[in-house]
Amino acid sequence: MIKDIRFGLIGAGRWGRVYIKTLAQFEGAKLALVASRNPETSALVPSGCRVLEDWKALVASPEIDAVIVASPPSLHYEMGAAAIAAKKAVLMEKPLTDSLKDAEALLALAESSGALVWVQHTQLFHPAYRELKKRARGIMAARSMGGNHGPFREGTPPLWDYAAHDLSIFLDLLGLPTSVLADRLPAETPDGELFELMLEHEGGVPTRAVVGNGMAKKARRLEVDAEDGTYCFDEMKADKLTLSSRGKTQSIPIDPTPPLTIALREFCAALREGRHDLAPLKLGVEVVRALEECSHAAH
Repeated sequence: MIKDIRFGLIGAGRWGRVYIKTLAQFEGAKLALVASRNPETSALVPSGCRVLEDWKALVASPEIDAVIVASPPSLHYEMGAAAIAAKKAVLMEKPLTDSLKDAEALLALAESSGALVWVQHTQLFHPAYRELKKRARGIMAARSMGGNHGPFREGTPPLWDYAAHDLSIFLDLLGLPTSVLADRLPAETPDGELFELMLEHEGGVPTRAVVGNGMAKKARRLEVDAEDGTYCFDEMKADKLTLSSRGKTQSIPIDPTPPLTIALREFCAALREGRHDLAPLKLGVEVVRALEECSHAAH
């Protein structure tokens, strides 16, 4: 059993730096290597962590047990496949890949090798979402909104950048969709894009999301109509989870632990226990499938 898991991180951009900060305070795991060509990265990593320019050297290194891939999605397949071949566990940022073909190929590699490969869909690890999922019964519909003014990432379409969050929630909450539709909406800013996603799940349960980088201000909200009322998970508010029923709204207490900390904790537990749990990876494949369908429908 692995006691202290040694991570290697590929990518030290905005979200990669969140990994660096989170692992610096994490018990039972440490950041041993970072692959980055940014000269500023050396000042960000904890003592004892080395920075390499070549991600291939990181993946092949005997100094690590697991690889975190926080690079652009277009690089995920190559990096994930190399990590699996090097017998490393892999924690992949969303979306899993930028094509269904590559997503399915990574799943096949993970299944045949026995490697632990997860996709880190952050919202699924959020305590407010998990409390909502535990409480909501008899779901009749769900709506979400996720976006901001930006970011404008080269090589990552805004639909893929944002919709991966909402689709992962809908699929986790209600299962695979029976239909997927998407359309463009007028953006709230002149330099961004907005999309409307419309899905239907088993039993005819509808879900709808508005996503993109063309919003005037940041939004991350989920509303779920259930038998006992409407649950609202709003990441932008202090009362992140509420239940509205019969004209009254009550706040539901949630665990303050950051979702990335929970994701790392559960990934480390699976790795220590030798569990070949590919459920997060399989969900990641289905999210990519839905993203491809949305992309085709919206163009």
